[in-house]
Amino acid sequence: ASDLKMYLKPYPGVVILRCRNCKNRIPSEWRKSDKDYDDISLETYLKSIGEQRKRSACWVLDLIEGRLGSTGGRLLDIGCAFGFLLEAARDRGWQTFGIEPNETVGRIARDKGLDVRIGHFPAVNFEPMQFDVVCLMDVLEHLDDPDAIIRNIRKVLRPGGLLVLNVPNCKGLILSFSECLTRVSPRLARRSIDRLYQLDFRYPHLNYFTP
Repeated sequence: ASDLKMYLKPYPGVVILRCRNCKNRIPSEWRKSDKDYDDISLETYLKSIGEQRKRSACWVLDLIEGRLGSTGGRLLDIGCAFGFLLEAARDRGWQTFGIEPNETVGRIARDKGLDVRIGHFPAVNFEPMQFDVVCLMDVLEHLDDPDAIIRNIRKVLRPGGLLVLNVPNCKGLILSFSECLTRVSPRLARRSIDRLYQLDFRYPHLNYFTP
């Protein structure tokens, strides 16, 4: 806590903190839930995002395989959601494993024949040095102790293994513009700040990262 200082107060009840050392930004309050999908039509949601997620999965796997110089191995996807990355990796010959906190979504991934465990990492336990690749795609920003997560991931990665992260960039143009707008007119900026930090979601962004 001593490393944090107030960075922005977009409106009453919410303060954005910034780490003095790494410059990451952290909303001070949030509501947590594993039921984010419970009030939406999953069929409509999957139709709207399915093809884009499949393309993204193939792009990520191309990067992974290019980095490792090989195809196949053991891959863990933490926060695997509907299993798009796992499914694409399995089709390429990877041995895949997933962790998903939402039971409804995890069951959908399991119905594809994927090995998906319901729960949170590292409570869902694996033996040390099990994986060649561990992925957190749009996940780390939702976790309240990313340092602890990274330390535990290191334990399950094999020597020379690869950690693959996709996280929001707090130096990004849209977020930077919204924060500037907040300083000028908090009322006008509230909606964009809420959406970018997902403060109006039940499982919001808790961290934004600099490169």
